[in-house]
Amino acid sequence: MNRREALRWATVLLGGIASPSALRAISMNSAPSHDNKNYFNEFHSRQVATLAELIIPTTSTPGAIVAGVPQFIAMMVSDWYTEAERSIFMAGLDDINYYCQQQYKNNFNACSVEQQTQALIHFESIAKAYVSTTPPSLTMQTSDEATPFFSKLKELTVLGYFTSEIGITQSLAYNPMPMEYKADIPLTDKTKQWSQY
Repeated sequence: MNRREALRWATVLLGGIASPSALRAISMNSAPSHDNKNYFNEFHSRQVATLAELIIPTTSTPGAIVAGVPQFIAMMVSDWYTEAERSIFMAGLDDINYYCQQQYKNNFNACSVEQQTQALIHFESIAKAYVSTTPPSLTMQTSDEATPFFSKLKELTVLGYFTSEIGITQSLAYNPMPMEYKADIPLTDKTKQWSQY
């Protein structure tokens, strides 16, 4: 499967809204150029993995960590983000850590899952109040470089998960060779979104 093509479809899962960096990653024909394995320090690496897993936890399907989302986030931040986007993302990691220190007297990684979740909810509320000044394009809405940390984190988590093999084949309904056309398929509360590949 071509991950770039999967990225195009994953933006649909975000309601057609994609950041400039995600659009660049989708449209460019060149591969990322940097070695991003060690882009985040050890503390930030654990923090990113925990945050991604809070957004897409392991349930009846594997979560963000097993799907390789933290590595995807490191790649996007190091190779595709602009300096402005990268600065907001890194400041957001520090801000959520500072919030936990103020609220719970612990750094983010040392907090309980409930405390980490409350911190994430706090930053989600900040992101919801943000209004982008970038007009939508004819084909797709875009967020701008200044979107808050939580918006960037959620976008990268969803894109990373639903363009991974695990996300496509285990979380989405996947039928590699349907062999027949079914015009009317009854849906239930447990029906999965269909994978494009």
